Amino acid sequence: MIELSSDLKVRKSIDSILLSQAALVEAVKEIQQELLRPSKKYVHGVMGLADFFQCSRPTAQRILDSGRIDAAVSSFGHTIIIDSEMAVELLKNHPAQK
Repeated sequence: MIELSSDLKVRKSIDSILLSQAALVEAVKEIQQELLRPSKKYVHGVMGLADFFQCSRPTAQRILDSGRIDAAVSSFGHTIIIDSEMAVELLKNHPAQK
């Protein structure tokens, strides 16, 4: 009987370790998925827009003034915040004005 009790304890310990290892593997997978998920990127101000589009400040101001990315722009007083992903989509879908 002592051997059965000892074997049972060992088996429970092994099961516990395996469950902990499985939980750890699952947690690592979730973290990897979170890191691979694209996050929203916001840019601040005309200079942030110019840096994002890699253009000059006057060109970024013209894009902003054109109204083509108005849906991506939020302003609070003198602070301008632009959802860069939405701005790119809006520029792709909106024909250039000539």
